[in-house]
Amino acid sequence: MDRAITRAARLPPSSARVAFSLGGLADARVLLGGGALWLLATPGQSAARSDAVRFLTTIAATTALHHAVKRIVDQVRPDRVIGSGRLKTGRSLDAMPSGHAMHAGAVAALFSDRVARPAVLWSAALGLASARVAMLAHWPSGVALGFLGGVAVARCTRWVTRSHSRKP
Repeated sequence: MDRAITRAARLPPSSARVAFSLGGLADARVLLGGGALWLLATPGQSAARSDAVRFLTTIAATTALHHAVKRIVDQVRPDRVIGSGRLKTGRSLDAMPSGHAMHAGAVAALFSDRVARPAVLWSAALGLASARVAMLAHWPSGVALGFLGGVAVARCTRWVTRSHSRKP
């Protein structure tokens, strides 16, 4: 099933380059760097600083989880199996789960209650995650697992950081 969906969703080379560029928005290094800048730019004990800490904690936990799972699960990336005639994405055995999808799910879950139109945020996150399949970087199962894993990490991080902030 993964192969059939991936073949059907395959992007032409020009669109794949756009998807690859947009994927950078969900890259761990970009998100951790942005979170660090946010934390450094936020003074004192403000609510914005707590949000920055929660964001960094969520992205760090998501990054750790996705790397841990990749060490356990050795799944070949679709561009190695189907063949794309393009640059290869990532390491050959790093298809499960998608870190980009995991980060997209985590960011959407973390901020969906803070934006005026959460459906737009969720749609953007799902679109970014789906692009990982279309550019042959991941199988649909790896993207789904990554996205749901990111949502779960964000929810857990929110619960833990809120519980911690309420203690005397």
